[in-house]
Amino acid sequence: ERNGKKQGESKQNDKDEERGNIGEDLDGVREEVREVLLAGREQTKSADNSIPTESFDLHAVLYHEHKGPDDNRNVERIGVTASAFVGETGPVISGLSEGMMTVFYVEGNDCKVQCVDAHHDKCINELCVGKLETGTWVATACQDTTAQVFSLTMEEGLVVKGVLKHEDPVLFVRFLRSKGSKPMFVTCTEKTIQIWDEAGNRKETLKMEIPGQDPPRLKAVTATCQEEVALIFASDGENISTWAIEDGKVLEHQRETKKPDRSLATYKHKNQGIDCDQDNQHTDYVVHQADDYTIHVWNLLAVKPHRLAMAPKPKESYKLLVTENSHDIELQLVHKSKVLDFRVVEDEFEGPVLISAAGDTGMIWDIEGEDKGEVTAQLRSMRLREVVLPPTLLIITFVQVSSFAFGPANWNGKVKDGAQGIQKFALFDIEILSISIDKNLFFWACAVSAIAAMIGFLLAELIGLYAWFDRVENQLQSGDSYRDEVKGQRSFGPCHLFKSFLNACQTCWGLMIYAASTFLIAPIAKECATMFDCTENGVLLANPSMHCWSSSHKQMAVLTGVVFPLFLLGLAPYVVVIGDPSYVQQDELLNPKQWVENWSASACRKATVLNQGPWHPNPRFIFRNTIVEFLSKASIPFASVLLKNRPRLQMGVMSAIGFIMLITTVLYPSRTEVACGALVFGLRLFTFLMMLIGLLVAILDDPESPWPLWSLICVSVLVPAWTIWRIIINFKTTKKDVIWKSTAVTDLEKSPLLQTP
Repeated sequence: ERNGKKQGESKQNDKDEERGNIGEDLDGVREEVREVLLAGREQTKSADNSIPTESFDLHAVLYHEHKGPDDNRNVERIGVTASAFVGETGPVISGLSEGMMTVFYVEGNDCKVQCVDAHHDKCINELCVGKLETGTWVATACQDTTAQVFSLTMEEGLVVKGVLKHEDPVLFVRFLRSKGSKPMFVTCTEKTIQIWDEAGNRKETLKMEIPGQDPPRLKAVTATCQEEVALIFASDGENISTWAIEDGKVLEHQRETKKPDRSLATYKHKNQGIDCDQDNQHTDYVVHQADDYTIHVWNLLAVKPHRLAMAPKPKESYKLLVTENSHDIELQLVHKSKVLDFRVVEDEFEGPVLISAAGDTGMIWDIEGEDKGEVTAQLRSMRLREVVLPPTLLIITFVQVSSFAFGPANWNGKVKDGAQGIQKFALFDIEILSISIDKNLFFWACAVSAIAAMIGFLLAELIGLYAWFDRVENQLQSGDSYRDEVKGQRSFGPCHLFKSFLNACQTCWGLMIYAASTFLIAPIAKECATMFDCTENGVLLANPSMHCWSSSHKQMAVLTGVVFPLFLLGLAPYVVVIGDPSYVQQDELLNPKQWVENWSASACRKATVLNQGPWHPNPRFIFRNTIVEFLSKASIPFASVLLKNRPRLQMGVMSAIGFIMLITTVLYPSRTEVACGALVFGLRLFTFLMMLIGLLVAILDDPESPWPLWSLICVSVLVPAWTIWRIIINFKTTKKDVIWKSTAVTDLEKSPLLQTP
């Protein structure tokens, strides 16, 4: 912004001032350009000089145990039955099987634990937390037929505000907003749903009733967080009913409905738990656990408010609810382990997400927008294959690329024969199978198969085959036939068998994409390059019976020259996500203007889903590194074949590619851990030096010269030794400090967090 000119100044002064302003503007532009150019090099680091992983890592473990007041050696373990997290920075509150509660504060590497006797006689089934402008509220649901309401402050801790007495054990409790600043709570027993204020006054009692059936046993309840009119959902395991609530009461027009339980609608879904959209304007969807491993997200609104010419007010959004038989499943979130719990929350960066706990894994799912259905984070330890696969792929890439350094014809015979054997093994060369097969037949079989596979891949990508399996499966599970099979527990019914078939096909297709995106890039490129590999006699090396640039060869060469670049372009979005098709959306593929932005975001999301320890990729540069490696592996086989008659130019080009791979690693660190980054740099340096040695062989043009062999020996000894030394001195940065804290105290009654009215 420029300062206004003062009135009364002369025109010359105005011109001088304008020139000065322009000069200042240019200086500002230069500074901005400099910042942009340096942005790619700068990387925010933590205090220990490590690069942030931007993923979840284990920080603290709260170990629940209790020491008796008379004997500190008598330690009893206590089961955790419920937990809740307050705000963005804690504390963490846990409910225990003995009716007690713990409050766990963590600030950096410092933590403290204080225990609270909540005056419950039995285990706490659930905890819920609600935040209002007036403060934070905590409520418990207990097996002893009571629920308690607390206020939570950093100064006073938990302060008991009321006791909500029931006739049966309280299974669930949810926070419910109300007009003004007073909180309300929804509790659920097997028979009734009750709405309370913070003082313990019952505002409303609801019962779920299904026509023609006995009163159902309630198994789950959840509520939205709208301030004026909220929705309550309840489930009996077979059906999901919903009510509209205003100021703790059922809306008046619902009281006039013909339904005996005054509900707005009852949806038929066999489920093991429910939750709903937590947007404060309107509720778009409901989430339920369909079976032990699957969570379904289905639409709740018949039409989105933004599609209407005049959108209803937030307090009237319940009028847009879909009818009882018109709701469709939009997402199917499949877990590999049994789902133990799940909850829908509003994330500041991702928007609405679903957090699920399955087996030993906590997962965060994106359930809205273009990337819905993608896993944004996993909270768990690494599996054995996740420990083994990254270094394995790294070594395979190193061997595949380095083996092309032995391309010049003037290498020592024994060295070249050994290197070519390693190359055939690393590139999965199947020429040995053609020994007893006619070469012409073998060539056509390989060529046609390769081209057909690439064309098939492109067509499957355009139609979104991987996502198509999900859509068909969702439609199948939305049908009455599938629901009847679920209700009748017919696991081998036609719909279930077709679903298993779809899952098997999707898994196989995903494995093929993974292979093509990782270790098969160089072999595919080499197979395509053989289409152009002509000998001095004017015949194709892979098929001596075919003359180069004959009509049949010209057709195959042109077809390969067109299909292979398109194949590389179509493969690129899968390469940057390490072959995981669940992170590639068809809408993004059909939007070329946003390719780089979308692919970069997908690469970063995939890289930060799970903390991979020492192998964790640098999320800031993951896109650049994978693209450079991908293009290098695709171009080196063509340079090796097309320039084989000009070995100096051939090795010069391949040395340049090796240098680009090396300098990319230097400018844009590929790993967050210095030790692992040193390994990657050592492998890239070794590859580049091997290419230079190959260039030396081509320049000397003397198979008997000892210099290439001595250079190879020196590189093979010095580079690994230097790399190992760097890994050892930097290995200390890979160690992580985890806080272990016990809840054991000697006198619960004197806990400073407990306050009574």
